[in-house]
Amino acid sequence: MTPERLKELVSYDPESGVFTRLKITRGAHVVCGNLRLDGYVSLYLDGKARSAHRMAWLYVYGSLPETALDHMNGVRHDNRICNLRPATRSQNLQNLGGPYKNNKNSGLLGVYKFFDEGKWQARIQIDGKSKSLGLYKTKEDAFAAYKAAKAEVHPFCVRPI
Repeated sequence: MTPERLKELVSYDPESGVFTRLKITRGAHVVCGNLRLDGYVSLYLDGKARSAHRMAWLYVYGSLPETALDHMNGVRHDNRICNLRPATRSQNLQNLGGPYKNNKNSGLLGVYKFFDEGKWQARIQIDGKSKSLGLYKTKEDAFAAYKAAKAEVHPFCVRPI
């Protein structure tokens, strides 16, 4: 998709993040985009599904970033240009707002039940490697340690956890 072709098909409002088809359908311009199960919006353009956040970037800047795009506020369907920024995979993962789906034992990002001792372990990812932040009596204490470390080593994260 080229920026020129994109602008032939849709208009984009950078303040709302909404795409509108330029071709009139049933007497009106139609907002386009489908909300996917993973929370992102897809646009169907020229017979192919395309990520709306990447198309927003292409529309405004004329090219796609070489890296991924991060939704700074963590809302995957918020495609306002002010909410998008280029990010490496590592940076994008710094902006997680909650625990991974497979972390069912604490419900808190970075906090895991430590086996056989009844304690909670705080861990953080740094450059793709897991680092232990220690063992704590309560999961709240472990989460406090995680949040303190995150503020220090994950500067890309802009939203509260």
